[in-house]
Amino acid sequence: MSYPYRRILEIELTRISPPKIPLRRELGDIQSLARSIEEKGLLVPIVVNKHFEIVHGQRRYEAVKSLGRKKIECQIRDDVETEQQAFELALTENFQRKNLTDEELASSIKKFVEMEGWGGQTRLAKKLGVSIAVINQIYGGHKFRESIPEAKNLPASTAYTVSTVKDESAQKEIAKAVTSEDLSRVVVRQIVKDVKEGTPVKEAIKKASRYNRGVDAPKQSDNRRPTHTDDAMALFNLLAKKFKCETEEAFAREGEKTREGKTKTFHPDILVNDKVCVEVEGAGSSSKDNPERDEFFVKKGLKVLHIPNGAVREYPDLCVDYVSLAVKCK
Repeated sequence: MSYPYRRILEIELTRISPPKIPLRRELGDIQSLARSIEEKGLLVPIVVNKHFEIVHGQRRYEAVKSLGRKKIECQIRDDVETEQQAFELALTENFQRKNLTDEELASSIKKFVEMEGWGGQTRLAKKLGVSIAVINQIYGGHKFRESIPEAKNLPASTAYTVSTVKDESAQKEIAKAVTSEDLSRVVVRQIVKDVKEGTPVKEAIKKASRYNRGVDAPKQSDNRRPTHTDDAMALFNLLAKKFKCETEEAFAREGEKTREGKTKTFHPDILVNDKVCVEVEGAGSSSKDNPERDEFFVKKGLKVLHIPNGAVREYPDLCVDYVSLAVKCK
């Protein structure tokens, strides 16, 4: 497929200007990138509009400039005419490549919504290929951090979860606990759930913080036995101290079409380093109970581990070692 409005040319660095609406706050380690370009060459041209303003690739531009070179290979997008179009394309590119920090992404989404006005969140979700819930979470979390000082250091997704509590004093108290005790997103969701169901804030924080320390799920007022969900949460927090972990939200944006034309999405209990999917199996269940789920994760390039919930309670350190070995071997 050809694109008549896209050309690849070498342009003098002095003719190129930075983006008028930058996405990044910090450009990061330019010297390492410069060494890579010097050794392997510029593998991907930067993108500029017809006025030679950078749309995407400012780090590569700065790296090439630091090497003392006079020109850089550019893809010229004649179809990008306005600042807003340039910003939109840059946001899409960086989102797809996961180049932005949580703070930069949230700030950029906020800028886009403010420029677009009413309906901006829905339009952005379509452009990025994600659900409106993802955009609302990032945008809502960023707005919440700006309005509540106690939440200023929270990740956008965590801030959004806290913001769903209606009482402002409860919001502040939860936000303080998240920061002081370094509570995970899973634990924060549990606190918010309990508070919405009528549990006093202090009690909800005290109960959920035990999960965060990897303590076995505490018995509740009805003296129920710990469930599969309790054990999955406890294992998550043990693994989160050692790895980058996500939970069921990890695949919320993905799914498969069934024969009936419906989209079926599978959610991993724990996703470790984007390599290993850990399923904590409840009593009486096994991997044979959900072969479609396992096949879905394998297609995504993940190694699937099945851990009985009783093993999490009885041998937590052994479970962590088991997952660690799988991550190392993947």
